[in-house]
Amino acid sequence: MTKYIKSLFDFQKSILLLLIMICTVISAVFSFYPVILIQKIVDTASGNGANIFAIILNYGVLYLILQILNAAFSSLSKYLTELLQAKISLKAQLNLYRSLTRTQIQYIKNNHTSDLNNYLIKDTEYCAQNILSPYVRGISALLQFVFGFYFMSRINIYLTLIIIPLGLFSSLMIEAIRKKSEQNFTKQRRATELMWKTFTEGIYGFLPVKLHRVTETYYKKVSKNGESLADSQIRQSRLENLTYFCTSSLFMFSIGIILIISALMITKDIISVGGLTAILMYNHMLTDPLLETVSINQDLIRLKVSVGRLQQILNLPKDQENLPVVPVDEILLENISYDFESRTIIKDLTLNLKAPVSLAVFGKTGAGKTTLVNLITHIYTPRKGHVQYRWKGSVVQGLPKISYLIQDEYLFDDTITNNIMIANPSLPEEDFKEIVRECHLAEVLKNHSGTIGENGSHLSGGERKRVLLARALADSQADIYVFDELSSALDEGTFQQIFMNVETRLKDKIRIYIEHNRSIEDKVDMHVFLA
Repeated sequence: MTKYIKSLFDFQKSILLLLIMICTVISAVFSFYPVILIQKIVDTASGNGANIFAIILNYGVLYLILQILNAAFSSLSKYLTELLQAKISLKAQLNLYRSLTRTQIQYIKNNHTSDLNNYLIKDTEYCAQNILSPYVRGISALLQFVFGFYFMSRINIYLTLIIIPLGLFSSLMIEAIRKKSEQNFTKQRRATELMWKTFTEGIYGFLPVKLHRVTETYYKKVSKNGESLADSQIRQSRLENLTYFCTSSLFMFSIGIILIISALMITKDIISVGGLTAILMYNHMLTDPLLETVSINQDLIRLKVSVGRLQQILNLPKDQENLPVVPVDEILLENISYDFESRTIIKDLTLNLKAPVSLAVFGKTGAGKTTLVNLITHIYTPRKGHVQYRWKGSVVQGLPKISYLIQDEYLFDDTITNNIMIANPSLPEEDFKEIVRECHLAEVLKNHSGTIGENGSHLSGGERKRVLLARALADSQADIYVFDELSSALDEGTFQQIFMNVETRLKDKIRIYIEHNRSIEDKVDMHVFLA
């Protein structure tokens, strides 16, 4: 975890961290030096002398100045910590997003999307708020304890040493619950994921749940997962509050012992009334750091769990970096094989595609149609064999420009025009109008002039498909075009018209159709059947 945090620092952030440490040290000194002044003020007031008022006034003014400086540097330290934490968390979030964009798609697809979204949001949010502050709080607590022990021991070392058992007990208590808390936090996160997955699916799947009259059954499922989450939260609360009770009780016990012993010491002139007053007023500044350690420990455990889960994403296999996008007019697959979860999807397949060419991939559901196309387009990496790209007869080292109509591709809560133009912001207006015509979208644009809702929720299935097709066609610089189930959500007549429009527009390109509709079998140059 520490290595991960170090990776987020640069020179400017290190300078900011140094300033935080300086402010924290100064704040710790200023928070405890008033102990000496309290003793001097009370002892002076208890004595006799001509200049008592002036001395008390001087000590009082100095006391106020130190308290103001303490508040100022403490506030500055907290502000700088939050500032640095915001900068670090932004870099962490950007690194995570960059890592996701470079992660091999099959590993992203292997994770349930809602699960991935839920815990990425929760973990990045928690890290953003706590990636630095527990460490700063820990250093502050340590400094306060050290300085406090020094100043208090100057008043009376024996009374100060009464605090030590509290420190030892707190340390033992923290160590005893550390591993148990870490295990419980891990279980709690899993329970949270399961709870929100069930809850989210219940919302997205509200219609089938209602239509099939299983509302009560699904409610019980949500309730069961919610109870599991609540149980883990209760266990953690029990651990934390038991620890707090034990340390707080010992703290109050220590106060009582100090009060009794110090009162006896006053009667023996071992300490002054000012010394007793200072100890009683400021002994909490010795115990508070110990109690704060309990809270810091819990935050660090949570942070460790969150960082660990984010690192799992960062460590997923990545696509090859620095591969240029190159022009391609031929694809050669030689004896490629691909396995998934111990099942062979593609085995020893050889295929050659040279532009202009159209290929249809047919097969039953689960036969590997999409997997084959993902291998052709370098989205997946074959276990055996290789995929070779060529341009004008020569092998090229790089990746082809691909436009891919994905069945469940996301539509943004924006206008239809912006959703199409995302594939090519510089698409000329005339080309845009032509694509709209070819995709039968003129009426759809007229009926939906505003935003189309999350993932195109305001559109019908056929309207979504045509918008996605227009987006794929808008990427006019691509050499390879892939259409996953173009016929789905379209009536046969509309599909045939749109199919011919696509074939005419892309007649010089490599076109690949993943289809269950065999009506295009005689209209493409090549076809592959997967069992």
